[in-house]
Amino acid sequence: LKVDGKTDLCTKNEDINFVLAAFAVEGILRSGNGGGPADVALTLSAENGSVIAETRTVSTANDSTECIERGKVPVTVSTSPVRVQPDLKISGHLLTVTVKSKNLQVAGTSVSLYSNTAVKLPYCDEKSDKEASGSSGMLVCKLKTDSNGIARFPCLPPGSYNIQPSFSTDKLRFSFSPKTKEVTMGSAAEKVLLSFSLSSVGH
Repeated sequence: LKVDGKTDLCTKNEDINFVLAAFAVEGILRSGNGGGPADVALTLSAENGSVIAETRTVSTANDSTECIERGKVPVTVSTSPVRVQPDLKISGHLLTVTVKSKNLQVAGTSVSLYSNTAVKLPYCDEKSDKEASGSSGMLVCKLKTDSNGIARFPCLPPGSYNIQPSFSTDKLRFSFSPKTKEVTMGSAAEKVLLSFSLSSVGH
């Protein structure tokens, strides 16, 4: 709007019509019971798939690996700013388990994850392992450590879990002390270092 004091509509006491061309779209990316992490890319797209705008979340949360539970939310921009509902949710974070013995990484260790509540992870086939539930809870997932002695459990929902390692060869089975380790997943990624004492026992 240009006001020169002579020819502008305001000086001439005429009506000024404003046309609203766009509105703000805001929402929340949640993780657990709190706010979500920073720097997560979000895209606003039209029904035909064309990208209208892109942005990234702003937060004070720690860096983490996320699994987005709800990837799309319908939005209709009409005559007022829009708040996206329901909130987008992060369904879990990365749990990294490192197994060491005397400061040496232990590759090939089976790491079993237990919970007192039923948890389904897309990368774990519950039919592939029929271990019975015990004092540690229900089996959620079982992975083996890599060459660096690390097992990664992505997209793990918030809650309490018990980690139980096991390792055996054709001739020997190793016992671990302690036998289990409890970890609580919150609204951020977790790293657990398990320094186990191994002692071999016969099959």
